[in-house]
Amino acid sequence: MKEYEVAESMPLAEIGDLNTESAAIDILSAEMKGTTIQLVVSYSGGCAEHRFRLIGSPILTKSLPPQRVVKLIHTNNDDQCKKMITDTLLFDVTPFANNASKDKTVVLNLDGVVTLKPLLLVF
Repeated sequence: MKEYEVAESMPLAEIGDLNTESAAIDILSAEMKGTTIQLVVSYSGGCAEHRFRLIGSPILTKSLPPQRVVKLIHTNNDDQCKKMITDTLLFDVTPFANNASKDKTVVLNLDGVVTLKPLLLVF
């Protein structure tokens, strides 16, 4: 398993278009650790470099606390290999904060993933 946890190289999540195309990927687990989200993922490949981006909707719900839909984008560079790979991905999700929110919390709803415990970004 790869660990993407070097603070200086940790990818920064971004606000963007949730309709962005993504290669197939299974998110096995998701957990918040401060302003970092840890995703354990599984995908097929093994012959090309894979890249990952985490994007969030520019729109927040008007609920309390506000909620933001988030999507993991997987670029597989047309890797046709069939080896099943499991990785742990870490993303800095501070761009998903809502600085206008008085309670300093945003619920992150990860597209296609149901979690038993809400993914709370507290800032």
